[in-house]
Amino acid sequence: MTSPGLIAGNHPSLLDFIVLIIDFPQAVCIYKPQAKKNIILSDYVQSVGYIEGMNGSKEDSKRVLAECCNKLREGHQVTFFPEGTRSKSATKIQKFRTTLFHSAIQENVPIQPVALYCDPLFLGKNQSWLDFSSGKNKMTISYLPPIHLSSLPAEEQTARGFASAVRNAVQKELNRLDKQ
Repeated sequence: MTSPGLIAGNHPSLLDFIVLIIDFPQAVCIYKPQAKKNIILSDYVQSVGYIEGMNGSKEDSKRVLAECCNKLREGHQVTFFPEGTRSKSATKIQKFRTTLFHSAIQENVPIQPVALYCDPLFLGKNQSWLDFSSGKNKMTISYLPPIHLSSLPAEEQTARGFASAVRNAVQKELNRLDKQ
């Protein structure tokens, strides 16, 4: 995808956003507020114009939604991980949060689903650097066809329906990759 749109994927590794910005160098990422406390990431995420993520409040959701819409109008792709936290396994993903799907609807842009398959998980939730470096790790990235809101049945043309369609596409691809 080269035009404005959202890039949404599961989040198995702390390195996911790095992998995606290699393929989408002009994309803007949503980052967790905790990244500002990370000595390695703090200056980077703030200096390149990324969007600070939500703290769970309604006001913060509105701020992130407005910033995302603004970036889309400027012609950017916006990368995010709608699980809101790292995936618990290579194939099991959590329910997708809907906030940023509202921006795709508001700005009438597609969503590019991305399935990130890590076997074994590396730098997953609560996984130490020692676990990461103790063996060979492999990440497979599948860019799935963009989903347009208009391609969904009328009753699913909502943020929740959009999130569900993207999540289902990613889950199906993870299941396929797991069988290879």
